[in-house]
Amino acid sequence: KSYEDYKDQYKTLCTKLEANKADPSQLGRIQKELSVLQEKIEKVQSDHEEELEKKSQLQEEKISFENKIKKVNQLTKECEQLQAKNEALFMLDNDVSGRNNPKKLPFDSWVLGTFFEDVVRSANVHFQTISSGRYRFNLDYQKESGRGMHGLDLTVTDSFTGFERGTSSLSGGETFMASLSLALALTDVVQAQTGGITLDSLFIDEGFGSLDGQALENAIAILDQIREHRTVGIISHIESLQQAILSQLHVEKTNTGSTIHII
Repeated sequence: KSYEDYKDQYKTLCTKLEANKADPSQLGRIQKELSVLQEKIEKVQSDHEEELEKKSQLQEEKISFENKIKKVNQLTKECEQLQAKNEALFMLDNDVSGRNNPKKLPFDSWVLGTFFEDVVRSANVHFQTISSGRYRFNLDYQKESGRGMHGLDLTVTDSFTGFERGTSSLSGGETFMASLSLALALTDVVQAQTGGITLDSLFIDEGFGSLDGQALENAIAILDQIREHRTVGIISHIESLQQAILSQLHVEKTNTGSTIHII
């Protein structure tokens, strides 16, 4: 029943109570019904007030959501206007980032690749010489990185097996030969492309101990060629290098400190 139904019923009982005041037998029953009905009226009234409060809250939430929807629509419109205004910039960003070209190659990787091609080309001359013609570098543009984009990677072709493999599969000696070849090539390319910069010195720290006899001879032969126009310094503990290097600095450790001997 509704709140109004209970109020009508309450009025009816009040009327009966007035009409039956002279009849004590009906008075107790009517008062009991009035008490029960009063409790129901109070309960319905309390529920009604709660519903009104919820309705008020929902109305406030509705207004808040409507304002948010208006804001979203306004921002969407502004975003569409900015996108249309800067469409050329978005296209340029897609081109530079590599999202629009078939190879998925970013522009910076392409620029580095053109420079790195010269480095790899020069490094292969040294790498094939040191390895007696066994190894050569390959520049791989198809190396996939995050989000399906492609970058630069080096692989090595082994002429003994005919297979191409990753640089991570190289042994310690092979890795040193590859590193030395790239270092020599990098100095050559930097000097050739900058013109005004001259790299007169090259220092190599260790690594020769990982080479076999033939590879060591080949590496020394390359360094001998470089020594004609550049100072080459080698830091090593390999005794066999002493015969190939005429000018030497020996560092002797003692309990009072280190001593340098020029030979």
